[in-house]
Amino acid sequence: MQGGGGGGDQAGGSLGMDMGVGYAAGSGGAECSSSTSAAAAAAAAAAAAAAAAAAEAEERQLLKGEIAVHPLCEQLVAAHVGCLRVATPIDHLPLIDAQLAQSSGLLHSYAAHHRPFLSPHDKHDLDSFLVRRPAASSTTCSHYY
Repeated sequence: MQGGGGGGDQAGGSLGMDMGVGYAAGSGGAECSSSTSAAAAAAAAAAAAAAAAAAEAEERQLLKGEIAVHPLCEQLVAAHVGCLRVATPIDHLPLIDAQLAQSSGLLHSYAAHHRPFLSPHDKHDLDSFLVRRPAASSTTCSHYY
């Protein structure tokens, strides 16, 4: 039942060929070989995407652990909270306090799962970032104005 032309004269065969679907030679039936290879390729692509997403999520967790154990982390959080307090209406200040209480537990959780992750260059960049931020944030809070 394999069709000849692309006009769709014969039922089934040419329609399958027009759609790019081939039939396995010598199988004696309509076993589709390209759909199984397409499904395998799609499954492999999905598995690769899932593995990449898992690796990226693990990298984010490791980076959070590096930040959480950094000696300047608490100063950065305190400076940020100070800015939030300046820019927040008084009736919303309890929300900041509640989030701050939760963040302490979260930072401890990240620190508990910490293992060295950053290269010496990246560690230096993190140090530089954390050294600059608390001083600038606590005095100006310019990003809110």
